[in-house]
Order: sequence, then C-alpha cells, then structure tokens
Amino acid sequence: MISIRKLDKSYNEAMLEILALSPMKTPALELYFDKGPDIFKLSELWSHDHVFYGIFFKEELVGFGKHLKYIGYMQGNEYPISYFGDYCIKPGYRGRGLFKKLGEYMIQKCLKYDHIGVSIVLEGNKPAQVYFENEGKSFSGLPDFHIFSSILTRSILITRKKKRGTEYRIIRANHSHKEQIVHMLSEKREQRSLAPVFNSREFDKKISGEYGFEISDYYLAYQGEDLLGLVAAWDMKKIKRTRVINYRKHFYVIYYLYKGIGKLLNYPKMPAIGEDLKEVYLTDVVIQKNDPEVLRALVIEIYNNYYTNGYNLMHFGSYKEDPLFKAFDIFSYTSLYSRIYLSPPRNGELKNISLDATSTRPHLDISLI
Repeated sequence: MISIRKLDKSYNEAMLEILALSPMKTPALELYFDKGPDIFKLSELWSHDHVFYGIFFKEELVGFGKHLKYIGYMQGNEYPISYFGDYCIKPGYRGRGLFKKLGEYMIQKCLKYDHIGVSIVLEGNKPAQVYFENEGKSFSGLPDFHIFSSILTRSILITRKKKRGTEYRIIRANHSHKEQIVHMLSEKREQRSLAPVFNSREFDKKISGEYGFEISDYYLAYQGEDLLGLVAAWDMKKIKRTRVINYRKHFYVIYYLYKGIGKLLNYPKMPAIGEDLKEVYLTDVVIQKNDPEVLRALVIEIYNNYYTNGYNLMHFGSYKEDPLFKAFDIFSYTSLYSRIYLSPPRNGELKNISLDATSTRPHLDISLI
C-alpha cells in the first residue's frame, strides 16, 4: 500500500500541488514558497547530482524529499556531502509516520560510509526536529545526527533610501572582473565548512542567464584600488517565489497602516493576497577581514537600487555567530533560525569534528534552500 521510488520530471506538477497545499503560517500571514514552474531547477544551481524520492499511498503521490550530493569542505579538506531536504507530506497524510519512513529509506539508500550527512530544519518545526533530537524516535539503524550549528536568516524590510557613505567605491561587476571574483569566492569557500567547492565552470553556470542571473548582479567594494569585498544580489523569481496567501485579521491593521504611510513616504507597494513578494537574496559574500562596515556599504547600494525598483525584502543568511550580521544594524529586519544537523562519515574520518561554529563557520546558501 505504501511504496517509495525515485521521481522524474513527469511528477513535477504533482509535487508543486503538494507544496501549494503546505503554506508556511506565521502569526501575521500565510506564505506559499512556489518553486515552479520546474521544482527540479533550483537544485541544479547547487549540484546536478540530486534526486527526489516520492512516497506513494497506493498510486497517489503523497510526499517527497530530496537527496543532493556535492563535494564540499570540512576542516580545510574536501569530502562528499549528502544533503537531505525539501521534505513535504501532503495534508491528510501527516501524523502517520510517512516522513520517518521516507527519511529512513533515503538515508539508508543514499548516505554512503564516506559521506557527511546534512539536514536543515526550521527551529520550531517540532514534528521534524523530534526525529533528529529525540533518541526514542530517531531514524532507526542510522548514525546519529547532531546539532552542528544554526543558520540565522535576516529579512530586511525595504522602505526608504539609505544615505550612502563615501569611504568605499561601489561598482557593478562586468566580465573583466570575472577572474578576480572566482578567485575570491574559491579562496573563501575553502575556509567554510560545508561550502561547495567552487570554480570558474560553476560560476559560468550561475551567470549563464538560464537562471535569471548575470555578472552585473555582483557588487564590488573598493577602497582606492583595493577590492575589499563583493556580494551578489539574486532575484530568484525565475525559479522560486514567495506568494502571500493570506493576511491574519489583526495584521490587516498593520497592512493598511503601511499602505497609507507608504503612499506618503513612497514606500514600495506591499503585495495583495495572491501576489508575490518582490525579494532579493544576498549571496556569494566575500568581505576581507570580515569587516561589517564594508558589507554595510555594499548592502546600502543594493538596498537603494532595489528600493528604486519597488522591492519589498532582502534576505541574508549565515551561521548565527557571523560578525557580518552587524552590517544590518541600521535596517529594519525580522530573524529566522534553522538548525543544521550533521552526521560524520561512518568510515571513521572526522571523529573529533569541531562543533564550534565560530571556528568552522558553516556555509549553506539560503537562496538555494
């Protein structure tokens, strides 16, 4: 009656329908994370070595999850990393142990002895957390996943233009900067645990236009002739969007207040029910000496550009102890925490893996999750 098998693109529409039935509910509003028109597309930016598995009741697809394999860094060395995520069970079939059944199947099938296993769970998602943290309910016969770190996501509300400083010169990148950008990104990734190995081929794939990105989406900060930092600003609308499904009743007061003030102060328009948020993700961040002042100058430039184009939000994510979060002190933002669960290789390597996020500085790109 219950079966599990790989999913190809013929299941794309059925998977998107399950996602649409599973909005995120907050005290203020309900949001739908739309990964259409092709749910497989987002994973390609991370790694082409990925597969979705579906769980079926009779012949009905009632849930799915993803295994994605890539080569990444841990303590300065390269390892195969298995990421497990994008789990979604159709309403009406939850509470039946299907997530555990699917998770165990995928981990047993895909997590090799030399792989580092990784999953991310939103803090507060107790139905999922219990399988990683409660010994009595953990995935049976599998290595323990332990909390490795937490990701903090800052969502910055775009309202009014910010005053630019004069200490740094900010420019948009062009193809003459490509070699230097790739070098800086490659060097930085080596210092971050779980970061994918990066090279010129991966960079070319990103800016090919297939995903809606180009090299001019990179912003560079100079002081004199010295390049002190860079940030990419990705509008992901070609492969994922956040749609407002509903505003809570008490939030309508805030909504209409913002709408009225916004007209007076020329704030970007808030989306109506059924419309998408206009949002941009800050990614591929490299800041020399982790100086938050350099990042702040870059973010102000990006913020002002996207304000002019009527955007609502900017998102930045990193490990929660990252000193670069100080760059956002001048902005209005909300914070969201997720836990990184990690399983060391079962071949004995990395037995004494450090759980100190400040020294390991884990890197998982929130724009790809």
